[in-house]
Amino acid sequence: DKNNQIHKVIIIETKGEGFAAKFAERRQFMEEEFVKLNNERFGYNRFSFLYIEDTMTPTEQDKKTITAINQFFK
Repeated sequence: DKNNQIHKVIIIETKGEGFAAKFAERRQFMEEEFVKLNNERFGYNRFSFLYIEDTMTPTEQDKKTITAINQFFK
């Protein structure tokens, strides 16, 4: 922001298909708890979380990432 402070953060997690099951609980925590609790703490939507898996095509990954960034940082 104008004070050189971080105003918004989007956390992008990428996982290969083989690691998706091991990450399932952490993914759920990030999506359902981390973002909510931290946004409440800061009083605005400061955090967002995006999960990308390698089962998606590169085009799908790009589209999902760009859409999430554009929506969050608008």
